[in-house]
Amino acid sequence: MAAKHQHTEPIAIGRALKDDKHVITHHFAKPGLLYPDTSAGVLLNWAAVEMFTKLATPPMDFNIDARHELAVALKGEDVFLEDSEQFCAPELEKMDTCVTHYTIQSMICPASSAHKAITVDDIFILVKTGEVFHDSRVPLQKRLWTNGVKNLEYCSEKEDNSIPTVKIDAPNTERGHCAKFMAILKRAYSNEHISSKKWVIIVDDDTIMNVSRLVKLLTCYSTETPVVLGERYGFRSHTHGYDYITGGGGTVLNMAAIKSVIKSGHKCAADDNPDDMMMGMFSKRLNIPVLHSPLFHQAPPSTYAEKYLKSQKDYAISFHKYNEDIPEKVASEWLGLTVEKEGPLHIEL
Repeated sequence: MAAKHQHTEPIAIGRALKDDKHVITHHFAKPGLLYPDTSAGVLLNWAAVEMFTKLATPPMDFNIDARHELAVALKGEDVFLEDSEQFCAPELEKMDTCVTHYTIQSMICPASSAHKAITVDDIFILVKTGEVFHDSRVPLQKRLWTNGVKNLEYCSEKEDNSIPTVKIDAPNTERGHCAKFMAILKRAYSNEHISSKKWVIIVDDDTIMNVSRLVKLLTCYSTETPVVLGERYGFRSHTHGYDYITGGGGTVLNMAAIKSVIKSGHKCAADDNPDDMMMGMFSKRLNIPVLHSPLFHQAPPSTYAEKYLKSQKDYAISFHKYNEDIPEKVASEWLGLTVEKEGPLHIEL
């Protein structure tokens, strides 16, 4: 493959993805830049590796998508990714010419002596909501995915028996929600019907999730030692920052992690601190692993490269926010959910 290249010049080869529009996950960068599907691997020659060792400290505070940020760094040195079909897509069946190939199925662990199967009886889902969304987002959530979920509560600053919600001791803030997140963790820790479960999942009231896919993924992970799982971002990770699970895709914690945080006494500096980032800070202080899975999504499907998402259609676990994406379409086409029929709803985004 590399015979046609001059090895003295930096080279980058891989399965190329690209954005067709500005997206928040790539810092609203200009669309069109080719970036590698790193799950399939990316080939860098020594000239490219040596070039990276000489680069200045990355200027970005937030590390959202390492694949795209790698391509931006390459572009800054006038090195552009070369697209190669030999770095093969997961859905490809014939692999005679593949240099690399990966499967989404490999992210799901079958039950075995090492991995006891997780079931819906082992998890508890807590949905963050507020009074302002009781009549809009919550009914839509019920239609899309929460009706029929065995262990689930809506957590709000106001008790509403029509839903029903459970009242938690935290105000509803416009952004941040750290106080609400910590109050939910305390509820999970203090109430036996939740604390008896192996896993707790905290989601926003504009997140859509496939629970049956989630429990299959969770079989891969230990419940004995603390773990936090979801779509991982970083804040100043290149210096002395920390990783965190971005909350929109859902934050998955085993009970060992919740007990560690609550017993530590860590508190929010302010009610409206970013809950996901504060949890990342707590996790770093407590040496709790913050683990990434690409099956959780902080943004709607239209934000991700279609070529990349195509392979996840039978495996994606969550998407967050709706924007121009039709919620029913996200639920049915991307998450494989059966949506309950009902008249149109007004959605507060």
